[in-house]
Amino acid sequence: MHPVQTIELLVELSRSGYDKAIYFDTFPDHGGLDPVEECRTNILAANMMFDIAERLSTHAGLAEAIARQDAAISQRIIMQELYQRS
Repeated sequence: MHPVQTIELLVELSRSGYDKAIYFDTFPDHGGLDPVEECRTNILAANMMFDIAERLSTHAGLAEAIARQDAAISQRIIMQELYQRS
């Protein structure tokens, strides 16, 4: 999983008004992993990332960093929200 990049994508999808299906590739292994529990965990993770993306969708600094293709600043802004650091 690449949470920073995924959240950046979700921010852009939110800003553009995209409201269709989003698909995350997951593959339960054959070692006994419960596929239902894996699905629950994936839904929880996705919902958490959607919440963060929604909060960041109006962040002017992030929009500017993305427009300038400034990956370092974009990543820093997202990580601060993701990991709740100032």
